[in-house]
Amino acid sequence: MTYQDLVNLIRTTATAVNASGYFRHGTRAMVSQESYNEALPLIAMFPPESTFEDNQAFNARRHTLQLAFWKQDSPESSTTEQEAIIADMDTLARAFLLSLDGSATTLLIQSVRMQPDYRQVMGTFSGYLMQLELTAAVDVC
Repeated sequence: MTYQDLVNLIRTTATAVNASGYFRHGTRAMVSQESYNEALPLIAMFPPESTFEDNQAFNARRHTLQLAFWKQDSPESSTTEQEAIIADMDTLARAFLLSLDGSATTLLIQSVRMQPDYRQVMGTFSGYLMQLELTAAVDVC
């Protein structure tokens, strides 16, 4: 799976589970700068790390993905408000994972880790972070 194939897969899955929000990919700084005028929630994909499973044939590529599921927050939000944001984004992250898992039979999803993410981007976003490993066949040129 090429980089562009990976971005397209994540974008398609994000759009399917988050039709009222939007998807961005890039560094944390890039995502935060581009996010202020968009509808939330946001699903962001940070730059993936890719390795080849078979160093002789190079026919299986493992992508380690870091994703953020963020919703509007503020530095003044109460604990109750933050708890609701975190719970909503946990639900969105799990829906994303289930949709991704059902989207292609040739993907292997492993090592999924999730954790709450509080007041990021100067306190304006809270939600959930997800890290996972996605293995797929490589498109040979």
